[in-house]
Amino acid sequence: IANFCGCREMAECKDYPIELGCMFLGEASKGFNPEFGHSATVREALDHAERWRKANLAIHLGYVPYDAQFFEVGPPNRLMSICGCCPCCCCTRYIQYQRMPGVEVRVLENCSGCGICAETCPYGNIELKQGVPHIDSSRCLGCGRCVDSCPEEAMEVTVLDPDYVRKTIEWVSERVDVT
Repeated sequence: IANFCGCREMAECKDYPIELGCMFLGEASKGFNPEFGHSATVREALDHAERWRKANLAIHLGYVPYDAQFFEVGPPNRLMSICGCCPCCCCTRYIQYQRMPGVEVRVLENCSGCGICAETCPYGNIELKQGVPHIDSSRCLGCGRCVDSCPEEAMEVTVLDPDYVRKTIEWVSERVDVT
């Protein structure tokens, strides 16, 4: 777990916590300078992700070659980043992430049409039409910020494929050693 978010640090973010840094998996993460971060238990990683959620940060998983360069570790293809991104500073402004297959965000029937989800979506993929949120599923990344921000609990992230978690673990394991 990085001690700070490099993106928010460089942008001098005033809206989101700089101390909530990214998490990294893979052999390259073992080369981190202790001044930048520390190894974590599974429980610490889950708690860190929960702090991202409470801070309304969008969580993304992927290769960000810039991270290996920034933290001076390598090889870059052996470093997987799990980032808690803010809409104002983070690399999601420059990198086109894709939604993981098998994940869908749905609006439930108890939606009041307040529009908070549209205001919260960091990518502008939710539009209110006649008081009903419409999600542009071709652009939605499934980050869940809209779900966490909904005061009515009228949105959900749904995993369509029952084998999704297993497939995702296999996909990650093929790319980095997660032991």
